[in-house]
Amino acid sequence: MECNKCENCFCMNCLQKWLKESGSCPFKCEGDLDFKLKPHKVIRNMLSQLVLKCRNEKNGCETEIPYEKLEIHEEVECLFEFYPCPNKDEGCTDKIKDAEIEVHVREKCLYAKVECMYCHSGYLRKDIRNHLMNCDKAVRTCPHCRQ
Repeated sequence: MECNKCENCFCMNCLQKWLKESGSCPFKCEGDLDFKLKPHKVIRNMLSQLVLKCRNEKNGCETEIPYEKLEIHEEVECLFEFYPCPNKDEGCTDKIKDAEIEVHVREKCLYAKVECMYCHSGYLRKDIRNHLMNCDKAVRTCPHCRQ
Protein backbone atom coordinates (compact mmCIF):
# COMPACT_ATOMS: atom_id res chain seq x y z
CA MET A 1 0.00 0.00 0.00
CA GLU A 2 1.18 3.53 -0.75
CA CYS A 3 0.97 6.61 1.47
CA ASN A 4 -0.68 9.50 -0.36
CA LYS A 5 1.71 12.00 1.31
CA CYS A 6 5.22 10.51 1.08
CA GLU A 7 4.46 7.90 -1.63
CA ASN A 8 6.33 5.20 0.29
CA CYS A 9 5.05 1.65 -0.09
CA PHE A 10 4.25 -0.72 2.73
CA CYS A 11 3.11 -4.30 3.15
CA MET A 12 -0.61 -4.28 3.96
CA ASN A 13 -0.24 -6.47 7.06
CA CYS A 14 2.66 -4.43 8.47
CA LEU A 15 0.91 -1.13 7.73
CA GLN A 16 -2.31 -2.25 9.42
CA LYS A 17 -0.36 -3.24 12.56
CA TRP A 18 1.55 0.06 12.50
CA LEU A 19 -1.59 2.17 12.05
CA LYS A 20 -3.35 0.28 14.84
CA GLU A 21 -0.52 1.06 17.25
CA SER A 22 0.51 4.56 16.16
CA GLY A 23 -2.23 5.92 13.91
CA SER A 24 0.28 7.63 11.62
CA CYS A 25 2.45 6.92 8.61
CA PRO A 26 5.69 5.07 9.50
CA PHE A 27 7.52 8.08 7.97
CA LYS A 28 5.62 10.46 10.28
CA CYS A 29 3.54 12.12 7.56
CA GLU A 30 0.88 14.41 8.98
CA GLY A 31 -2.58 15.45 7.88
CA ASP A 32 -5.22 13.38 6.14
CA LEU A 33 -3.60 10.06 5.40
CA ASP A 34 -4.91 7.83 2.68
CA PHE A 35 -3.24 4.52 1.95
CA LYS A 36 -4.19 3.16 -1.45
CA LEU A 37 -3.72 -0.30 -2.79
CA LYS A 38 -1.90 0.60 -6.00
CA PRO A 39 1.56 0.15 -7.48
CA HIS A 40 4.24 2.70 -6.58
CA LYS A 41 4.70 5.51 -9.13
CA VAL A 42 8.00 4.01 -10.36
CA ILE A 43 6.21 0.75 -11.10
CA ARG A 44 3.27 2.66 -12.63
CA ASN A 45 5.72 4.46 -14.96
CA MET A 46 7.26 1.13 -15.97
CA LEU A 47 3.82 -0.40 -16.54
CA SER A 48 2.72 2.57 -18.66
CA GLN A 49 5.46 1.71 -21.14
CA LEU A 50 4.18 -1.83 -21.65
CA VAL A 51 2.15 -2.79 -24.70
CA LEU A 52 0.28 -6.04 -24.11
CA LYS A 53 -1.77 -8.50 -26.12
CA CYS A 54 -5.43 -8.93 -25.35
CA ARG A 55 -6.41 -11.99 -23.28
CA ASN A 56 -8.69 -12.92 -26.19
CA GLU A 57 -5.80 -13.43 -28.60
CA LYS A 58 -6.66 -17.15 -28.67
CA ASN A 59 -10.16 -16.17 -29.85
CA GLY A 60 -8.81 -14.04 -32.70
CA CYS A 61 -8.15 -10.60 -31.18
CA GLU A 62 -4.94 -9.15 -32.60
CA THR A 63 -5.12 -5.84 -30.70
CA GLU A 64 -2.04 -4.69 -28.81
CA ILE A 65 -2.97 -2.37 -25.96
CA PRO A 66 -1.08 -0.02 -23.63
CA TYR A 67 -1.18 -1.37 -20.06
CA GLU A 68 -3.42 1.41 -18.72
CA LYS A 69 -6.10 0.69 -21.37
CA LEU A 70 -6.00 -3.11 -21.18
CA GLU A 71 -8.82 -3.54 -18.66
CA ILE A 72 -11.22 -1.28 -20.59
CA HIS A 73 -10.41 -3.05 -23.86
CA GLU A 74 -10.91 -6.54 -22.43
CA GLU A 75 -14.03 -5.74 -20.40
CA VAL A 76 -15.84 -3.36 -22.79
CA GLU A 77 -14.33 -2.95 -26.25
CA CYS A 78 -13.02 -6.37 -27.33
CA LEU A 79 -15.18 -8.00 -29.99
CA PHE A 80 -13.59 -11.37 -29.27
CA GLU A 81 -14.73 -11.59 -25.66
CA PHE A 82 -17.24 -14.41 -25.12
CA TYR A 83 -20.50 -13.51 -23.38
CA PRO A 84 -23.47 -15.57 -22.25
CA CYS A 85 -26.38 -15.58 -24.68
CA PRO A 86 -29.02 -12.93 -23.88
CA ASN A 87 -31.51 -15.83 -23.73
CA LYS A 88 -29.69 -17.59 -20.88
CA ASP A 89 -32.71 -17.13 -18.59
CA GLU A 90 -34.76 -19.14 -21.10
CA GLY A 91 -32.13 -21.93 -21.02
CA CYS A 92 -29.45 -21.10 -23.61
CA THR A 93 -25.99 -22.03 -22.35
CA ASP A 94 -24.08 -20.81 -25.43
CA LYS A 95 -21.16 -18.40 -25.06
CA ILE A 96 -20.84 -16.08 -28.05
CA LYS A 97 -18.34 -13.53 -29.28
CA ASP A 98 -19.66 -10.00 -28.84
CA ALA A 99 -19.58 -9.43 -32.60
CA GLU A 100 -21.75 -12.52 -33.21
CA ILE A 101 -24.45 -12.14 -30.54
CA GLU A 102 -26.96 -10.43 -32.84
CA VAL A 103 -26.69 -13.16 -35.52
CA HIS A 104 -26.84 -15.89 -32.87
CA VAL A 105 -30.09 -14.53 -31.41
CA ARG A 106 -31.68 -13.70 -34.78
CA GLU A 107 -30.81 -16.95 -36.59
CA LYS A 108 -29.40 -19.70 -34.37
CA CYS A 109 -30.42 -19.52 -30.73
CA LEU A 110 -32.86 -22.30 -29.87
CA TYR A 111 -34.12 -20.23 -26.93
CA ALA A 112 -34.93 -17.06 -28.88
CA LYS A 113 -38.58 -16.11 -29.15
CA VAL A 114 -40.02 -16.54 -32.64
CA GLU A 115 -43.52 -15.91 -33.93
CA CYS A 116 -45.79 -18.51 -35.49
CA MET A 117 -46.54 -17.37 -39.04
CA TYR A 118 -50.14 -18.60 -38.74
CA CYS A 119 -51.44 -17.68 -35.27
CA HIS A 120 -48.76 -15.08 -34.45
CA SER A 121 -48.15 -16.50 -30.99
CA GLY A 122 -44.63 -16.44 -29.58
CA TYR A 123 -42.61 -19.62 -29.02
CA LEU A 124 -39.02 -20.57 -28.39
CA ARG A 125 -37.26 -21.50 -31.63
CA LYS A 126 -36.69 -25.03 -30.26
CA ASP A 127 -40.47 -25.48 -29.85
CA ILE A 128 -41.80 -23.81 -33.01
CA ARG A 129 -41.66 -26.92 -35.24
CA ASN A 130 -43.79 -28.89 -32.80
CA HIS A 131 -46.22 -25.97 -32.54
CA LEU A 132 -46.52 -25.66 -36.34
CA MET A 133 -47.53 -29.32 -36.56
CA ASN A 134 -50.37 -28.66 -34.10
CA CYS A 135 -51.31 -25.03 -34.80
CA ASP A 136 -55.05 -24.66 -35.45
CA LYS A 137 -54.46 -21.86 -37.94
CA ALA A 138 -51.80 -23.66 -39.97
CA VAL A 139 -52.66 -24.56 -43.55
CA ARG A 140 -52.48 -28.31 -43.95
CA THR A 141 -52.61 -30.60 -46.94
CA CYS A 142 -55.35 -33.22 -46.92
CA PRO A 143 -53.70 -36.64 -46.60
CA HIS A 144 -56.29 -38.11 -49.00
CA CYS A 145 -56.55 -35.64 -51.87
CA ARG A 146 -53.25 -33.79 -51.23
CA GLN A 147 -54.99 -30.38 -51.45
